[in-house]
This record gives sequence, C-alpha cells and structure tokens, in this order.
Amino acid sequence: MIRYNKTVLVGMPGSGKTTLTNLLAKRLDKKIITGDQYYDYILQNPQLTISRLFCKESNLGKDQFIPCLGSEEFIKNYGEQLFRDFEACVNIDLLEKNRLGKSLLDLGGKVFINTDVRKKLKELNYTSVYLHVDKDSLLERLIVNDNWKKRSVYRIAEEEGFGWKTRFLKDFEERNVSYKMADIIYSINSSELAEKTLSNILKLIK
Repeated sequence: MIRYNKTVLVGMPGSGKTTLTNLLAKRLDKKIITGDQYYDYILQNPQLTISRLFCKESNLGKDQFIPCLGSEEFIKNYGEQLFRDFEACVNIDLLEKNRLGKSLLDLGGKVFINTDVRKKLKELNYTSVYLHVDKDSLLERLIVNDNWKKRSVYRIAEEEGFGWKTRFLKDFEERNVSYKMADIIYSINSSELAEKTLSNILKLIK
C-alpha cells in the first residue's frame, strides 16, 4: 500500500486531481496535505526557516519578503517567476517532510514542470500520474460556475487584459510537454465515474 501512498497526480486545472486525491485518501484512510495550503501558510509567516532559505537562495533580502495572504498577492508583489521558484522550493521541502509517505500530497498543478521537483519525486520513489484531459473539455469545466476565477493566475490575466482563456491555452501547451514525462499517463474519460478512474489508475501503478 505504501506505493499508493506515494502517488502524485498532476494535470491542468479541472483535470480532477483534487477529486481523485480525495477519493484515494478515503480509500487509504490517509490525511491529505495540499501544496497550496502549505505555501500559503509559509507566505503568511516569512519568519519560518524555509522562507529565510528561499530569500537567501533567490537573493531576495529578508527585509523585502513581507507577509502575503496567498499566491495572488505574492505574484503581484514579486512577479510570477519568483513565485514559481518559491513554489518549487516549498514543494520540495514538503516532499522531504513526507518522504515516508505518511500523508497523501496534492501538489500544485504547475510545480511538476520544475526539473528539481521531478528529480525529487524520482529520488523519493513517488509515482507521478498525468491526468490527461483535452483542452476543450478543460475549458468547459473551467467555464462552469466561473471555476476559472478560483485560479489566481487567471484572475490576474483578466485584470491585465490578457484574458484567462489565452493564459490557459498558453499554460496548456507549456505544461503538456512536462506532464508527458510523468511515470503514467491516464486519459480521462468524461463518462467514466471517478471511482472507476481511480481503480484503473491504481491497477496501472500496481
């Protein structure tokens, strides 16, 4: 069962990562730690060791690193590239803390494109599963109930006049290259129940 504990689902917003991770957690009776919650906590507490380490490695002076409510405020203060570096740093720290697979991890969707994160996953014997969904289906899912507004980068894209759909399509092309490096690629069938999808993925891992 430990192999299932060390499974990380990756994919675009709307691909079903969180839904399937929740189902797996129930099946294994495991706690979930989300990358988003973890780095939001750290952003709000820059005195923590990981924050000071990041400031040192990124040449961002500790006096410049101010508490942020979350990723959106950080991006607006420091830019998205620095946020992605911070995100990778924090997720690697999270993987180290969970190296025994005591909890299930729900990492940020874009963090998998970082080479160091992928190396850490391999080093710690995690199995990465890419939940592949075609872009038209993803767009439909994000449009429903304005789900795209839950993503800070898409809200910022709208505010800046770039457009969230344009940003999504750009992200899709960029991320797809890295996602295809996952250990397992599973094409999501929209008519398939989530429980069935999870069972199929676990069979592939086994």
